[in-house]
Order: sequence, then C-alpha cells, then structure tokens
Amino acid sequence: RLRLFEGEWATAEGVVFDTFRLDAHVKERDEKEMVEWFLCQDEGYTNPAVILLVGKDSDGRWHVFREYYKRGVAEMDVVAVAKEWNIEKLCTCDAVDEAGVGLIAACINAGINAIGGKGRLLDGILAIQNRLKVLGDGKPRITISKDCNQTINEFESYRWKPGKDIPIDEDNHSISSLRYLEDVLGTGTGSFSSTSSIAIPDGGGTRSFSPRTFIPRHI
Repeated sequence: RLRLFEGEWATAEGVVFDTFRLDAHVKERDEKEMVEWFLCQDEGYTNPAVILLVGKDSDGRWHVFREYYKRGVAEMDVVAVAKEWNIEKLCTCDAVDEAGVGLIAACINAGINAIGGKGRLLDGILAIQNRLKVLGDGKPRITISKDCNQTINEFESYRWKPGKDIPIDEDNHSISSLRYLEDVLGTGTGSFSSTSSIAIPDGGGTRSFSPRTFIPRHI
C-alpha cells in the first residue's frame, strides 16, 4: 500500500531480498546491449505458470525484459508463448524446474532447448542476492523491466519464515524461475566470496555458502 498508493518505499518485514530497490533494480535497457538470451520457467496451473525472458550483456549482467505470469492456462498455451519468444531471440536455453518433466518434454518437442534445473534453495537465493548487489561500477547484476509487475512484486514480497532459515513458500514463482536459470548456467555473478552468507532475520543468524562449480549445460 505504501508504494502503490502513497508513493513511499517500503518492504515487507523479514523480506528475503531486502536490498531490492526500485530505483536501482527496476529500469529499462536496450535490447541491443544484450549478447545472449535465455528463458526460464516455473510450471503452474492453480499456481501461476511463469516464463521470463532474460537478456545477458557483455559484462554478465542480467535484465528481465518480459514476464508471462498466468493461472489456469493449459500447458500447450504456455509452450506456445515460450516457443514464440525462443524463435524471436534465439535463446541459448530454457531453464525449467527439473520436476516438470512433462513441460520440459513439451518444450523440447517445440524446438526449445529446455534444461531441468533446481539446485539447493538457499544457494539459489544467495546467487540472486549477489546479483542484486551494486558493485564498484555502480550497477547491480540483475535489473527488471517496469512492465514485469509480478516479478517486481515477488522481489518485494518473498519473506522468511519467522526465526527460520527457509522462506515462506509463496510469492516465489518468478524467483524460482530465476533460481533454475542460475542452476542451469552456473556461471556465477562475479560478486561471490568465500565468506558469502545469507542473513536470516528474527534471530536466525547467518548461514555461509560457497558457490558450487558448474560446467554449463547449454551446449
């Protein structure tokens, strides 16, 4: 309410991505700056089905250009959108929840290089948190188009369980899609360190993680 109706910046208590800021992370970027394109998806019907179109620039920064975020949509219709975006941008891969074997198969049959991803939940959260950091060049490693309203809302709303080192399982469908992409590419953000840690609010302390070494699977 504070943001949408009163124009003030506010975050939910215990929010996972507490460094997310509209002025830093929500902006428009020129498609011509991108050197590679990706899709990432979270399967859903009762929960929303999500597709994100992500561009990567020459410095490895990601920008979320488009979102598809709908409930009650047949798988074939979701795949049709993914196929259209894939053909348009010649996407390197489409990162999909590895548990969604039917969706992965349907995407592959449609000519999309769909790859199952998952990874450990907290590793994925850490990777996204590191992308949100504004580094020495004054730029974060992930930004989002202002038209991607649901994705922006998730970054503002995704919260930790009180006193726990696990988030509440809601407001996370775009976030999950980005986690799958992090897992599939496994290229890191340039902002990891050997002491990287996730701060858990409400007495949960911190947990440290070292980034895994990946061999990219989009060959």
